[in-house]
Amino acid sequence: MTTGPGCGTVTATDTAVAAGTAVVSAGRTVCGEALARSAAERYYRVVVTVGLADVPEPGRWDNRAVEIRPLDPADRADAVALWHRAGLTRPWNPPEQDFDRAVTGPSSTVLGGFEHGRLAATAMVGHDGHRCWVYYAAVDPDRQATGLGRAMMEAAEAWARAAALPKIQLMVRSSNTGTLGFYDSLGYTVEDTVVLSRWLEQS
Repeated sequence: MTTGPGCGTVTATDTAVAAGTAVVSAGRTVCGEALARSAAERYYRVVVTVGLADVPEPGRWDNRAVEIRPLDPADRADAVALWHRAGLTRPWNPPEQDFDRAVTGPSSTVLGGFEHGRLAATAMVGHDGHRCWVYYAAVDPDRQATGLGRAMMEAAEAWARAAALPKIQLMVRSSNTGTLGFYDSLGYTVEDTVVLSRWLEQS
């Protein structure tokens, strides 16, 4: 809201919590421009109409309250706890080691979605020079189905684009049909490939 030359600029930010009409009244009484006006011209109103589309639905992810950033080593405990709550961990695969490798590696990181300062989602990303792989794509159970998972995958894709990678992919257990449906809604397709693996003994 700009009051004009001589009166400076006043900025205000408000968050709509319901549809309706808000009336903002303001006045300018001491600046040079105001003193040059009549008393009636020193006051004005701003009417703002808020539609339903402008109001976050209860329980829905509000991007104004979420920060997505790469995690630091200090975030490890919170990330691992989130992965346990989301059911992503397996006894034979220590998540602490996966986290450490990702955040300290030259071509990987763990993206974290913080909602009001609390870690609510993650996406581990890394690349081999051609493909970006996504692991530990997790949303806290009490924040699932809010749009936060979609936001994290968009952040993972942005990370891959910044690395000039042409492709992004991930592995999903075939029994996890709900998750497969989620990725299908994002435009991901099932590849006609078989994943082969072998555990390596560590010296």
